[in-house]
Amino acid sequence: MKTYNFYGWEQATVSAITNKYKGIHTPQDLYDRLSDIWCADTCAPRLRDGWTPENKTLGQCSITAFLVQDIFGGKVYGILRPGGNYHCYNDIDGHIFDLTSEQFGDEVLSYENNPEQFREIHFAKEEKYQRYEYLKQQLERSLDDSCETKYAKGTKIPQKGTRTMIGLIVARSKNNVIGKNGQIPWRIKGEQKQFKELTTGNTVVMGRKSYEEIGHPLPNRMNIVVSNTANYSGENLLTVHSLQEALDSVKEKLDTKYGVMILQPAYTRYHLELGEISSYPPGYKENAGIFCHNNPWVSIAETVIGRGDRAFEIYKKTCPAYIEDISEVHRTEPYVYSQMVAGADAKFFGEAKNSWLTGTAAWTFVNVSQYILGVYPTHKGLSINPCVPKGFGDFELTRQFREGSYNIKVVNPDNVEKGVKSITVDGKPVEGCVIPYVKGKETYDVVVTMG
Repeated sequence: MKTYNFYGWEQATVSAITNKYKGIHTPQDLYDRLSDIWCADTCAPRLRDGWTPENKTLGQCSITAFLVQDIFGGKVYGILRPGGNYHCYNDIDGHIFDLTSEQFGDEVLSYENNPEQFREIHFAKEEKYQRYEYLKQQLERSLDDSCETKYAKGTKIPQKGTRTMIGLIVARSKNNVIGKNGQIPWRIKGEQKQFKELTTGNTVVMGRKSYEEIGHPLPNRMNIVVSNTANYSGENLLTVHSLQEALDSVKEKLDTKYGVMILQPAYTRYHLELGEISSYPPGYKENAGIFCHNNPWVSIAETVIGRGDRAFEIYKKTCPAYIEDISEVHRTEPYVYSQMVAGADAKFFGEAKNSWLTGTAAWTFVNVSQYILGVYPTHKGLSINPCVPKGFGDFELTRQFREGSYNIKVVNPDNVEKGVKSITVDGKPVEGCVIPYVKGKETYDVVVTMG
């Protein structure tokens, strides 16, 4: 008989209460599947730097326990840990087991007289809900190899209730089918041509299965494969294993002192199949220029993984207030955003073009207000989850949301880049990062403590 390392595995003789997850009959079955899915992206952000494949259950407890509850029923309980967090486990009709216990090594945990845990409280944290949804969808994907799910392993987990900040191309049927047996189940005249036109000269990000179904790198495009297991490399082909690794690659290959370039290297001759992109001089516009409205997207991605220093560094590179001292290089009005800045391949590297003709100011406002300062609206209420550089200090702001005026004070005694320790509204504590909307309420006095 196969043995397992998680607590209570021998007594975990419960049966699934749903047929949704075909092939999952016991907690042991689920553990086997999740062992190939748990990754740094599903790990709690505060523990992510310590996650390794050898310690795969680190930071996975709450999202795993609630997924167990989805499949097998029962209740979720929590063991209070140093620092005030709860380690979650399952109790199903008196059968106690903990799929993520092995992260504690030889430490003996007490599974008696612990408080019940509720997903409404845990999932009030946006990032935790996102990790749970991602884990669930990856499980569904592993059980149905003929159907791709929404997200490929290792990609950025989309935020609940917010807009996706990268270019996304989706083709699906009216009943949400996107593929069948590794093939596109339809043929529409002009569809493939349109995809080629939209992606040629750019970077295409795909999951391992999608790449393997194609069988080769798409020509005239940088192909990035996101996978925890595969390792493809070659001309115009790169494998990354996490969002952090992808952003590190952006910094290494595309970043400059004047901003992040759109591609690299630049095209040096005209390509008929590429068209206009290769007609620009190297380093200008789409041909390896620094497109200013793309830079906030990279900064936003950095806030998602909690790197406030890096997010602010990117923000400053295109912000007029921070580049006034290089006016002799920038050569545009010192108070306005430009559409693009000449890239590293250009003769006049750092020279800006097309001031006013850009969406950069709007995207920068979204970046600063919703992601760096961390205040953005959701269906349930106003979410506050800042990601700031070290030394940024405390700050105050006022946000109008629906009929209410939110007077927000953020304090950061531990000088962290991201993380909310507590929120009070009118002196009363609020669970999670979302301030519940109260119809008709006109004033909210909010204190956010980071940590």
